[in-house]
Amino acid sequence: MNEEISRRSFLAGMGACLAGSLSASCTRSESGDLNSGPLKPEPAGSQSSRTGVPNHSPGLSSSPMPMRILGNTGLAVSILAFGGGSNFMLLPEGDWQLALENAVKGGISLFDTAPSYGEDQASEKRFGKILGEKYRDRVILATKVESRDPVKARAEIEQSFQNLSTNVIDILQIHALEANENLDDIISDNGVWGLMKRYKEEGRVRFIGASLMYSPETAESFAEKAKPDVLLLAMNAFTGGRTPYADFENGALQKIRGQNVGVMSMKALRDLVGTSDGYMSAEDLLTYNLNLDLSTVIVGHQRLADLDANLEFAYSQNQPTSISPEEISFIRKRLQKRKSLPCWMQPGYVDGQPVA
Repeated sequence: MNEEISRRSFLAGMGACLAGSLSASCTRSESGDLNSGPLKPEPAGSQSSRTGVPNHSPGLSSSPMPMRILGNTGLAVSILAFGGGSNFMLLPEGDWQLALENAVKGGISLFDTAPSYGEDQASEKRFGKILGEKYRDRVILATKVESRDPVKARAEIEQSFQNLSTNVIDILQIHALEANENLDDIISDNGVWGLMKRYKEEGRVRFIGASLMYSPETAESFAEKAKPDVLLLAMNAFTGGRTPYADFENGALQKIRGQNVGVMSMKALRDLVGTSDGYMSAEDLLTYNLNLDLSTVIVGHQRLADLDANLEFAYSQNQPTSISPEEISFIRKRLQKRKSLPCWMQPGYVDGQPVA
């Protein structure tokens, strides 16, 4: 069995491994240029759907982008979402604009960012210039609240409207909930969650939730007490019950989905893609996440070629690739051979900021 799995993982998935390696890294690679250039333009006359989900351009693939419903929101989201964090912020002028354009034309519907991504809210402003000004009726914009002080949080949210060039934010999340925070204060009517609910009641924010990287217990408690529309969770094959770090997929995910919360995942590829011991192909890592009970996987891309490769993989999932327990075990065991923790698990990591 292992021989068969290895052949699938490292031969059939080698192209995805090479093209996806930078999308998962912590720092810019000095390896050869894999940039395949911009994707083909969208055909003239292409129309977006009434739900804001873009139609897929036939010039990119023979298959449309697979979609899933995001919990009780009713939103149809692409299985591959676009992350605006540290990898995206490494894209130089010219490339970041193309990345956003190509993602929309390639069928990605959900774009996730935060005020803390880049200096002076640079990621939100990038999104605003392309997505807010050109494609607002075709995309789902998700951003986050940094402060736990409602007064400061209100100022942040108002600034996010300006940065994103929109009057309505589709998904607003409390950024990086931690186990040591006072959850009752946060979700009280006078807390930041109460503020977010008022924005939702006013119609300026459509759906609300939170992101969490390290505490399944906090995610479960928040889902039970706050009744969020969505949660963004760090899930990948590295944790998998084999480390002392967060393992959302074994237990917490089922409890959260049992409350019809829409689940998005992050860190599926980050610092995990490669060919040496302790690394896997982007194809296998994405397959692992997409076999979980979630709606979309948010991935950041440092180069246009990485985006191209991950789009092609997403198109192939119209007939989803299943993954057996034996394959899951193989992937997890191989990842445990890595000599250090992924960058986002290391002390001092700040979400959305480049790691030296």
